[in-house]
Amino acid sequence: MIALFPSLAAANCFSPEQPYCLTAYGTFEDDYSFSRCRSDMDSFREDVGEYSRCLLQELDDFADEQTEKRDASVAEYEAAVEYFNCMASGNSYCSRP
Repeated sequence: MIALFPSLAAANCFSPEQPYCLTAYGTFEDDYSFSRCRSDMDSFREDVGEYSRCLLQELDDFADEQTEKRDASVAEYEAAVEYFNCMASGNSYCSRP
């Protein structure tokens, strides 16, 4: 379904926000606040990786859709050329593209 509707893929990619601890603290007050922020940073790193993978998948889906459109356009052109060549050869039974 995502290949048919690439905008749906975009709905699944959410840009992660930096952990609150980076803006809330001037310095870490104790070991707990440091450990908590470090854990939040680890989660942030994982979220950024997931977001990156999601965006790459979205690009792949878009590229696949564009390739299908290109292939259909080339096939349409080739059928038109075949029809033109048939007509040019004087054949009265040419199948339309």
